[in-house]
Amino acid sequence: MKTRWMVALWMVLGITAIAWAQVPKEWKYVQSLRIEQPGWVKISLPVETLSAARPGLEDLRLLDESGKELAYLIERPLQAGPVVKPAENLDIRLTGHQTVVTFATDLQMEVDTLTMETPAKEFIKAVSVEGSPDNGGSWQMLAQDAVIFQRGETGRLQVSFPAGTWSKMRVTVDDSRERSIPITGVRVHASAKEPAPAEPLPISIIDREESPGQSRLTIKLPGKNLTLADLSIVTPEQLFTRKVLLQYRRYVDSEIREAGLAQGVLYRLAVNTGAPVACLGFAADVQVPAQELILIFQNNDNPPLQVTEVQGARRPVYLVFLATAPSVYQLLSGNPRCPAPRYDLVDLQEGLAPAPLAQAVISQPATNPAWTPPEVLPEVSESGTAIDLGKWKYRKPITIHNPGVQRLELDPEVLDFSHPSLHDLRVVKNGRQLPYLVERTSSLKVLMPEVEKADDPKRLSVSRLRLTLPHKRLPLHTLEGEVDTAFFQRQITLSEEVPDQRGNLQTLLRASALWARTIGAPKHRMILPLSFQMVTGRLILTIENGDNPPLDLRDIRLTYPVNRLLFKASPGEETFLYFGNPAAPLPHYDIDLIAGHFLAAEKNVAVLSPLDGQGAMSFQEKYRFSEKAVWLFWAALCGLVAALIVIIARLLPKR
Repeated sequence: MKTRWMVALWMVLGITAIAWAQVPKEWKYVQSLRIEQPGWVKISLPVETLSAARPGLEDLRLLDESGKELAYLIERPLQAGPVVKPAENLDIRLTGHQTVVTFATDLQMEVDTLTMETPAKEFIKAVSVEGSPDNGGSWQMLAQDAVIFQRGETGRLQVSFPAGTWSKMRVTVDDSRERSIPITGVRVHASAKEPAPAEPLPISIIDREESPGQSRLTIKLPGKNLTLADLSIVTPEQLFTRKVLLQYRRYVDSEIREAGLAQGVLYRLAVNTGAPVACLGFAADVQVPAQELILIFQNNDNPPLQVTEVQGARRPVYLVFLATAPSVYQLLSGNPRCPAPRYDLVDLQEGLAPAPLAQAVISQPATNPAWTPPEVLPEVSESGTAIDLGKWKYRKPITIHNPGVQRLELDPEVLDFSHPSLHDLRVVKNGRQLPYLVERTSSLKVLMPEVEKADDPKRLSVSRLRLTLPHKRLPLHTLEGEVDTAFFQRQITLSEEVPDQRGNLQTLLRASALWARTIGAPKHRMILPLSFQMVTGRLILTIENGDNPPLDLRDIRLTYPVNRLLFKASPGEETFLYFGNPAAPLPHYDIDLIAGHFLAAEKNVAVLSPLDGQGAMSFQEKYRFSEKAVWLFWAALCGLVAALIVIIARLLPKR
């Protein structure tokens, strides 16, 4: 009870100190810091301080009770990287159903990890690791029934064990379940002297999205500008391997795109009768600039991974300064324009003795009373510049439920009728355009084309499938299909039938690949990467069979990337999305300067309605010759020529 009263008293003193001292009005946030003992002080900055400040903490300022600025240091402890050396005197022997690898470490440091090197691509092995302190005279078991594996591009070849100093080491690979793999080398990792400090980090899952071959989890951290110590998942599944990507959204080249932060392999595996081994965490010492992150799990042909919770830890950031007397100090943050401070204390950092972590009470960031809020998003007006909509062919009503920043997903019809670069999109309200940002995502949507055989009787060794889609001008990302054949090798090509200026169809090669499968390989879905925008929606898939029987390709799917718009709007008055004007220039909006605020704001989901009575024919369909129109044109031309011949014959003088 006494402690609570003391904390409350310190908070009151902090608020009083802030009122007494004049805080510069350029800083948005103020925190009170109560120090009981003079001398060197080292405190861990809370997440709220890191979020309020700039990513590099250039805007942090420390003031005493009189308002005088004090010098400080920022310490960012990170895990020291291991010393990695290749093993020496490698001795590899095959004994029965085992591969035994013996080697010298040549390290006078404690070793805690080995990395096996092999060119094999498909295997899972149980391994044991032993260490000898006397050059092979005696051996001590360090790790038993550990697992190394490789599944295409996904794998883990590291084995960890308690740190120790060993002159020789021995790795035994169990080959009883599958054939042996070639071992080409071993790398030895010396352990770090001390583990870097870490603090727990609460993480919440705010969105889940499933698409072909991948799962997307949007997670939210309690703040931004943090350095992760670990990011791990909680799942009830007992056997799995997944490649996982950590991404965040950023504004680049007038568009919002997803950028990568880290990647890893998460797994829980068991071989023989041993207990499952697991690696459920990754992303150590990764700095995350955003509060909202995206976890992408590559499922391939496996069902989505059940993730019930995401856990994390962060590296602390320490503030170090010299307190001349017990007092309440002020910590300022939230100035986007001030330069980074330059203190002499930074130059003397190497000679300073490490300060102990001090017990100090620091308040939550409070708004500086002298600071006038620069209303960023409120300054984004919902009545933009007037626009002449006479040249736009299509529009769709936008349904908005709540005021604020809206996230609008573009449907296939919009992508079909608009320009490939999306520069002809306009969000219009009361005849005025609202500024928006384009968000390019890695999320995919599935299209199921109509499939029919189109084999050429003159080419019996070639299988042809005609794929027809209802939307003709979508950007395509992949073509996928199921093949049950145990082993094969085929050349695959995808082409599109495109009319020329006269309406005659010509075939354009769009993509090609070599599909292959060997005996014993897992039957994954076959994938053909694509990167083009369709013109007609009529595709031809060609399979070169040679002298082999045709492949039974089924469940053919096409995927296209999801694109969204971010804009600010309120419900009530009608809002429309206009598109279908290839001659429209690329819009330039001032909200490009505050794209980060749009990304950080809470977003509402806006929904597109069907076409609003401005026609359902695309621009190409309006001005493209159909096959029937071509025949009518030639018939009319022939009739005109015949009529001219008759007229000229009558006008010629008779003999």
